[in-house]
Amino acid sequence: AFRDFVVALLAVRTCCQATLARHFPNFEAASRRLTRWLHNPRVEPQAQARAHAQAVVRQLPLTGTVRLALDWTTEDQQHLLIASVVVGRRAVPLYWEAYTTAALKGVQRALEHAFVDQLMGVVLGGLARERVVVTADRGFCTGDFLAWLDRWGVGFVVRLTANVTVCLDQQWQQLGSLALRGTTRRRLLGRLGVMRSKPHRYWVAQTRARNKKGRWEYWHLVSNRSLTAFTKGFAMPSSCWGLRRPGSRSCWRGHACSLWSRRPCSSSLSSVPLCCAIPSVRRGCARCGRAGGLARR
Repeated sequence: AFRDFVVALLAVRTCCQATLARHFPNFEAASRRLTRWLHNPRVEPQAQARAHAQAVVRQLPLTGTVRLALDWTTEDQQHLLIASVVVGRRAVPLYWEAYTTAALKGVQRALEHAFVDQLMGVVLGGLARERVVVTADRGFCTGDFLAWLDRWGVGFVVRLTANVTVCLDQQWQQLGSLALRGTTRRRLLGRLGVMRSKPHRYWVAQTRARNKKGRWEYWHLVSNRSLTAFTKGFAMPSSCWGLRRPGSRSCWRGHACSLWSRRPCSSSLSSVPLCCAIPSVRRGCARCGRAGGLARR
């Protein structure tokens, strides 16, 4: 059933159960079979996630930097915290955990810390810490989260909000007030104190690029490693680091592969990242059939 479900997801590109059932010759039989599979107590979404993570880790290169992207994906009342391996401009799902809105209330930050512990301590336990660079968007820019990553000994590059304060020239200033002048696109501010309430010294940089409407889009970046080599690569006028994430409308070859519907249940939601990873990790794009894998593109 799982194999048929994955094939149907890749074919119809939606989690809508009725649409998935229509992919099979007998609609009514397929509907009953799909319902039984989704409600089977022996199907454990987290066990699927762990097995998938082990398969991806085995394909990681033996040397070089492993860049991970952390992000939240939300559909109705379901929330997915996902870590992806960055392969070129494609984010290949590595490990994820699903939560409901009620489960997140008041404990989201604690769950993010626990997720990092599971990711670094178990999923990537055999990987050298100096090889790992974690990237994350503005939703993760808290002093506690940065310190948590630093405690694990991994590198990170996190986008900050414009209202975050830094200590520049012995004065605390908001990043949004430090405008780039003229045609300057990138500026390394140096190793500064970040976040006045709980100050820690990190490398801070600013970068900008024009979006599709021709307006400047600013990126304020913080890292525990020198940002000299990072600022150019992260100046991307897109929603999240210029990557194609699970649920985006194109795979890394640019073909349509939207896999979201309006009301997926928990089991099908947790299966979506696995289906997104299959074309890129195992056999390339499902449409053009070119080779995939985790080699750098």
